[in-house]
Amino acid sequence: MSVALRLSDDIDVSRGSTIVRPQNQPTVSSRFECLMCWMSEQPLSPRRRYLVKHTTRTAMLGKVDVRYRIDVESLRREESASTLELNDLARVHLELSSPLVFDSYRRNRVTGSLIVIDEASNDTVAAGVILDTEVDGPATETERTERSPNVRWQGTRMTRERRWQALGHGGATLWFTGLPGAGKSTVAAAVEERLLAAGQSAYMLDGDNLRHGLNGDLGFDESARRENVRRTAHVARLLAESGTIALVSLVSPYAADREAAAALHAADELGFLEIFVDAPLELCEQRDPKGLYARARSGELAGLTGVGAPYEAPAEPDLVLGSREETVEEEVERVMELLAARGLVARAGS
Repeated sequence: MSVALRLSDDIDVSRGSTIVRPQNQPTVSSRFECLMCWMSEQPLSPRRRYLVKHTTRTAMLGKVDVRYRIDVESLRREESASTLELNDLARVHLELSSPLVFDSYRRNRVTGSLIVIDEASNDTVAAGVILDTEVDGPATETERTERSPNVRWQGTRMTRERRWQALGHGGATLWFTGLPGAGKSTVAAAVEERLLAAGQSAYMLDGDNLRHGLNGDLGFDESARRENVRRTAHVARLLAESGTIALVSLVSPYAADREAAAALHAADELGFLEIFVDAPLELCEQRDPKGLYARARSGELAGLTGVGAPYEAPAEPDLVLGSREETVEEEVERVMELLAARGLVARAGS
């Protein structure tokens, strides 16, 4: 419908401009991944000029990189494909002469679809849908604060599916949270040994170890703790993407930060399991393996979680440990059972 809008500020608006919510912005980029169906009897050729038509915008197609072609009958991926012919379906990387304003097709079918036109004949030669991938422009406020300017995600032919198939297993993140001294690292390290013995790539990201390098510039105030979790979550996501089970042992006292870590994985369709090591404060103080509680009680150490700083327990963790009279081996077995139930590892004997 034709409507009239009055804007509060003077803005240069033209055909193709988009009105969006501040926290739900589309991506602005000239590069993106696309699932494309070739509809022309003339195969894709680098010597022909093509236009991409997206909503009301048109841009010259500068480069097409065929990631792989899909056999529509067997769904097998042909990694060696370099061109497209009639009725071919393929994943491609497109680079345009000017940026588009788009969403992934999964989020918005209108702003996530496009067609390709042969400039000489004006024939529609292909149709495509934009995939959920990292591109040049940030789509949300969070991405604007977490991504350096003037960079883009470097995609390769080594897709997640191809990598996991070559390894024989996938990846995920197990996030162990609880008070200092609850036993998070003890259980996580034992699970790591168990997974490696079973042939599953695994790596423990211990909170203290990370503060020796990656997070060594952070303190222990609330903002620093949040940044500590954020950085760790991104490292864990990369490990999970690589086919490794990342075992994060981190106090991570704030529920919102753990939820953000889970959302980061969910956005990439990666498994994320929150494991609450629910050892009571009294038991943690009795153990006190690093002497932190004694220092906190004497006033030497300020801001220790559980004494001078709050801990927000998970409302619905995937697994609770530490609240039973169990050995470490028994707790490891419960973690392995959870992984098997979620399809992340094979069941014993199968």
